[in-house]
Amino acid sequence: VGSFGIAIDVTTERQAQETLSLRDEQLRQLVDTALDAVVTCDVDSRIVVWNSGAERLFGWSSAEAVGLRLTDTIIPAEFVEAHTAGMARFIDTGEGPVLGRRIEIEAQDRDGRRFPVELSINPIPTSAGLSFSGFIREISDRRAADQAIREGEERLGLALRAIDAGAWDYPFDQAGAVVNASVSERMRSLIGDDAVLPPPARSGIHLDDRVLVEESWKALLSDTVDDFVAEYRVETGVQRERWYRDHGQVFERWENGMPRRIAGVLTDISREREIEETLLATQKIEALGAVAGG
Repeated sequence: VGSFGIAIDVTTERQAQETLSLRDEQLRQLVDTALDAVVTCDVDSRIVVWNSGAERLFGWSSAEAVGLRLTDTIIPAEFVEAHTAGMARFIDTGEGPVLGRRIEIEAQDRDGRRFPVELSINPIPTSAGLSFSGFIREISDRRAADQAIREGEERLGLALRAIDAGAWDYPFDQAGAVVNASVSERMRSLIGDDAVLPPPARSGIHLDDRVLVEESWKALLSDTVDDFVAEYRVETGVQRERWYRDHGQVFERWENGMPRRIAGVLTDISREREIEETLLATQKIEALGAVAGG
């Protein structure tokens, strides 16, 4: 008999949907191109997002990993119980000690290889329910570098101990003032609180040796030399003084020529000086004996 209809302009809705779809696509590409592994799971620990970084790091493809549990893939067996308990605690109380911060832990890949990772996990509430997103980065190289640094520092400490020397490292500002000095424990034991001060500022240096130290240090600051070598006596507060050899080198300079960093070692040469003095006295006696005999 007839028809009746209504036409509604849905241009705005269509634009909103297209914008939302575009943002979703951008977000997916952002996650997929991230250098870190990005893994998202639901409250049952089932994987729902597995980016290309996770594929490279762990060996499972996205098609293989999505739907599997974290406890059956990347979490080592000894951590499964703690992971499960932590998930249950967060669901019950909303508290999670490892959420929202970076932690270091071990993970495993498809072949069972264990390696250290840096992990940050954040809960993500959505209309479909609660999920957890983790950013994972392997830190094997960083761990190896840290270990190498520690071993190098240990070897340096042993070498300095063997020669009875202390190490000092003085960064300078452009005005020539020391900032954040770093010294070894042996350095502190040798000259006490003066250890963090550049040589001319050390109060314990013998007055007869101070001019030599100041001139040598001044030459170092004036951009004429890069090495500082001085031997001087230090008052120890006891009846006798100690002899030290200070050897430093400029490693960096500011644009104005002032040192930016000077590092060196302080060696106790008191025993050497005693031997030299004894030898010199012996030679004098021998010389006097030769004269007397003549």
